[in-house]
Amino acid sequence: MAVQAGLINQEFLDAERERLGPLYPMYYECDFYNSASTWYKPEYFQYADYGEDM
Repeated sequence: MAVQAGLINQEFLDAERERLGPLYPMYYECDFYNSASTWYKPEYFQYADYGEDM
């Protein structure tokens, strides 16, 4: 979308993909959980009501 809007060019994105490797999706595709660079899994963020007995 940024390329289509004229904010950056495709050559820049190609260079970033090479530079960042598996982190590229996190920076440019808003892919935080399904990329090869996942450090935290979605199930780590499942919360229960821990204040129940207070």
